[in-house]
Amino acid sequence: MSVKVGMAGNGQWQLHGLEEHLRAVGEIAAGFAEEFTALEWARLAGLWHDLGKYSSAFQGYIRRESGFDPEAHIESSGGMVNHSSAGTLHAAAKLPGKGQLLAYLIAGRAR
Repeated sequence: MSVKVGMAGNGQWQLHGLEEHLRAVGEIAAGFAEEFTALEWARLAGLWHDLGKYSSAFQGYIRRESGFDPEAHIESSGGMVNHSSAGTLHAAAKLPGKGQLLAYLIAGRAR
């Protein structure tokens, strides 16, 4: 699935691929963490931090809020959709033990 809508840094909605975003954030995070030899952990945090944005609930939310999908109905909106827990749960499940630390990192950056 390719997510096509995201909020740009300037507050404007734009087409944006989620996989591209996750990989870019992973590389940026790895670059910062290389200095203290944690680049692979940082890369995983970047890759997994927005996994919940693949959910149909989040996709419906973002399409309604952005106006990108004229067929999406505002009345079905329940407000902001949690998108950070998926990455947190994925980290804890994928890397038992050490993944818990990564899960805390991902959960801590949520807005």
